[in-house]
Amino acid sequence: MIDAQVTSQGLKVVLTGRDAWLFALRPRWEIVVPLEHVRKAKVGKPVGLAVKRHSGAKGGTMMAARRTGPTAVIDLDGDPYLRMTLSVPDPQDTVAAITGALRLRNR
Repeated sequence: MIDAQVTSQGLKVVLTGRDAWLFALRPRWEIVVPLEHVRKAKVGKPVGLAVKRHSGAKGGTMMAARRTGPTAVIDLDGDPYLRMTLSVPDPQDTVAAITGALRLRNR
């Protein structure tokens, strides 16, 4: 499972089960990105049949996406990534939560 939530610490992304094994070769993987590093979020297109999981070096792209279904695309300032593309259960709700948190932060 791939999940992304806004918490008091920032944007928390958690991969569990098969998704974590395919991404990081372990049963659970997580990262917390401070909201100060999040630039914007949007609902993205499915990633296609040939795309698997990929993690670039720091400042690169993180992709934890399944082959079909919309994704949440999160642009960061390069710390730890430039962009995260995630197949979360409800991309619209995830993007709305991130956008709402960014609006509150910018007040």
